[in-house]
Amino acid sequence: MPEQTTGGRISLWGILGCIAFVAAVILMITYDHQKELYLLMTAVLSVFLLMIAFDVGIEPKTAQTVAVAEPAPLPASETVPVEQPVKKSAKTSKKRR
Repeated sequence: MPEQTTGGRISLWGILGCIAFVAAVILMITYDHQKELYLLMTAVLSVFLLMIAFDVGIEPKTAQTVAVAEPAPLPASETVPVEQPVKKSAKTSKKRR
């Protein structure tokens, strides 16, 4: 099995992009542009979800499928029957005078 590593690379353009994005959000809040900020956040979230949905960055050659095994059934000797509570009839629960 090949070694699995995490993406520990830091991109200068990624950091500058994040700083520019945060600056744009701060400016939009400062100058009262809530509608434009909402549209920007919607676009960013949509792109992020599309990236996740299409597995950007994972090559089909290295992707592995995982087989899910069914759980083993319990042996018959370990099952315990559940006792049902006895219901009282309406006649015995009423008080007589």
